[in-house]
Amino acid sequence: VTDSYEDGKKAMGQKVIERGVLKVEGEEIVFTEDYLLGTPSGAAVLVCGRSTNGWTSWTNDKGVTIDAIFRKSKD
Repeated sequence: VTDSYEDGKKAMGQKVIERGVLKVEGEEIVFTEDYLLGTPSGAAVLVCGRSTNGWTSWTNDKGVTIDAIFRKSKD
């Protein structure tokens, strides 16, 4: 978590870890269940502990971003 990460977001991240929605596994943080957030970036910020663009941060197992998947599915 970066120093500039807002206290409210830190608290939210801690809350979902305490509820077991997020689990720390070594150097990774994983969702243990579906958890709805408003945007891909909101989910990425929650997991990364810093500002980030979720559309380019989230990828599938082949490394394809959700931005590319979303655009492809719209064609």
